[in-house]
Amino acid sequence: MAKYIANMSMNRYNRVYWVTPLLDTIQYYQQCCGGYGPLDYENSYWFITNTIRGTRSSVPPSCCKQTQTARSWNIQPVDPMCTTYKYFSSSFNTSVNIAGCADRLLTWLESKTTLFAALGFSFAGFQMIGICLAGILFHYINTYYYIRGRPVILNG
Repeated sequence: MAKYIANMSMNRYNRVYWVTPLLDTIQYYQQCCGGYGPLDYENSYWFITNTIRGTRSSVPPSCCKQTQTARSWNIQPVDPMCTTYKYFSSSFNTSVNIAGCADRLLTWLESKTTLFAALGFSFAGFQMIGICLAGILFHYINTYYYIRGRPVILNG
């Protein structure tokens, strides 16, 4: 998973239309940056083509630490200049999330595994109940309307 997220941040971020909002959402909610860390954006398509405030951006704004009013669709970094700091300088370390998203995402998925399994089994249980009820209903309808192969006309 780390290689895949790192590949998305290096080669597809800001190039493929669905990758940018996906990575922004992951980076916002998991408070992380890139697959392995912020260096995934070094010499990436994002790094080469993007300039914010007239300077080259090291990382996207979604990697920065966010204000209380920020949302994944409305990124508001605490430090507006966080994208321009050199990698791992003191200002960069205080204003940018340093952790990689792969580890954070795997930790989150592991913590939710029980919930996902319970939901899956409950849906399977409801399906089995539905199948049983449909079979019982089919049996009663068949015996109710047909006696010895002839339809019965019901009054009332």
